[in-house]
Amino acid sequence: MTVRRATLSFLILAVAAVPMAAVDPALMKLVPSDATVVAGVNVEQARITPFGQFVLKQMPLDDEGFRKMMEATGFDPRRDLREILVASKGGQLSKHVQGIVMATGSFDPARILAMAKVAGVTATDYEGVEILSSKESPHGGFAFLDRSLAIAGETEQVKAAIDRYKKGGAGPGATMA
Repeated sequence: MTVRRATLSFLILAVAAVPMAAVDPALMKLVPSDATVVAGVNVEQARITPFGQFVLKQMPLDDEGFRKMMEATGFDPRRDLREILVASKGGQLSKHVQGIVMATGSFDPARILAMAKVAGVTATDYEGVEILSSKESPHGGFAFLDRSLAIAGETEQVKAAIDRYKKGGAGPGATMA
């Protein structure tokens, strides 16, 4: 199982296992004002549920790629991820990401960025924030806003979230709120 599939499986099962709790205000401020769908999970709370424990036991600790990623970055999603929030305008699916994924946790951006660059990921500066993108997903981007806040999605959505972050964010529109 790849790191990506293991992480995605954990996130999907965590979302299914735990109802959305109070969302971190830092994440809510990054939600686009035109979002019509918002979903999230408090990963810390999910970890301590019986189902969360079951999911953690299913993660491939012996997967070489997962282990190397954790060693190189110092990031262990089983330990360092706190909360995930996904926001979208809804609508039809397309080839490109239709929303943004935001996460809080304990990140070492310098180590993660260094590993990503060694792996061939491209970094582009936008307003003083490095946005990472890969050849496999040229329309998508990933960025750290600080040591505890990461965002990913379509590049334009990531740039818009960076703008909201720098301006203090406003969060979702009145209809969504």
